[in-house]
Amino acid sequence: MIQENQTESFHAIMDKLKVMEDKLNRHSELLREIKTMREKDGYLDIVETARLFRVEQKTIYNWVCSGKIPAKKLNGRLLFPRLQIEKLIEGE
Repeated sequence: MIQENQTESFHAIMDKLKVMEDKLNRHSELLREIKTMREKDGYLDIVETARLFRVEQKTIYNWVCSGKIPAKKLNGRLLFPRLQIEKLIEGE
């Protein structure tokens, strides 16, 4: 009886580890996609964009909401087209 409970507990732990491994793999794939997209298409993240404009990240969020700057959302992350951002900065 005790050995059966230990075996069941072991299998339950292994199942949970497998679920966690699958989630980590999915997150890794998404991060690779984001990195590839940023490199290939020239996108900036919010930290880089705020640094270029020399403003707080909160200001960038406000600008996105008001439509002042273009942004693309990928898996919950805001990405900004580098060329368009550079043109906006040059036009300031």
